[in-house]
Amino acid sequence: MINVNHPKPYLNKKEVAELFSLDARTITNWMNEKTIPYKVLPNGHPRFIRKEVMRILNDANQKMYDPKQKHF
Repeated sequence: MINVNHPKPYLNKKEVAELFSLDARTITNWMNEKTIPYKVLPNGHPRFIRKEVMRILNDANQKMYDPKQKHF
């Protein structure tokens, strides 16, 4: 489990997947669909800006629990 309050500004794909409770392949799909912003390091590994990931996660949680939205 990752520390959400850690000062590290970037997350790797595994850390993002853990935050969203998803498989890393889903994060790869999001990258391919341009759903989540990321940067590629010189070694080819993607990194995700922590603040952006947390914003997306918070937005998703707000939509999920919005009492004005109808749930079927």
